[in-house]
Amino acid sequence: MYGYVARQPIFAADKTLYGYELLFRNGEVNSFPNIDADEATSKLLMQHHLLLGVENITANKLAFINFSADTLLYRFPAFINPASTVIEILETVPATPELLAVCQSLHSQGYKLALDDHDFDPKWDEFLPYISYIKVDVLQFNILQISRYLRRIAKYPLLLLAEKVETAEQFEKLKMLGFHLFQGYLFARPEMLKQKQLS
Repeated sequence: MYGYVARQPIFAADKTLYGYELLFRNGEVNSFPNIDADEATSKLLMQHHLLLGVENITANKLAFINFSADTLLYRFPAFINPASTVIEILETVPATPELLAVCQSLHSQGYKLALDDHDFDPKWDEFLPYISYIKVDVLQFNILQISRYLRRIAKYPLLLLAEKVETAEQFEKLKMLGFHLFQGYLFARPEMLKQKQLS
C-alpha cells in the first residue's frame, strides 16, 4: 500500500519558490478523488505528517492545506505546526459566528489562515483581521473586478495569492495590481509524490 499526495508550487513575484499547496490523492491519477472533504483532509494530514514528513514534501517551505468546515470546527488537528503550515479555509465553508470564533482562536495561537477561492463577498470582511492570505481564482473574475475588491480591502495587511495563472500577460497584470504570490500552470502543474504506507 502506498500513500499519495500532490503538491503544486507557489511562487513569489520574483519567481522564487514560496511554498506548496498540498492536494490529497488516493492513487497515481493526479486528480482529486470522489471522497468527502473531511476525509481528504484527514488522510492528507496523516500522509503529510506521519508518512512523507513535512520536510520531504515541502523542502522546508510553507505547506498550504485545505480545511473543510467540520475539520475546522470539530476536529482540528492540534499537532499541526503553525510555523510550517497555512490553513486554507475552503470556499464551501459557511461564514458563521462559530467559524469566526475558530479563526480568532487559531490566529491567537500563531496559525496563518487563508481564504481559498475567495469570492469577494462582504460577509467575509469581519474575518479579514485574522486572515493572512487571500487566494483569488483569477479565471473567475476580470481585472476590473479584482482591482475594485483590492481597493476595498487595502487597509488589511494581507498577502494576495493569484491562483490559476496561465499566461505571462496575466502574471504581469496581477503583479501590477499588487499580488504577492502566484500559482498556476504558467509555473507548474501539481506534482505527485508516492510513499509506502505504514500498516
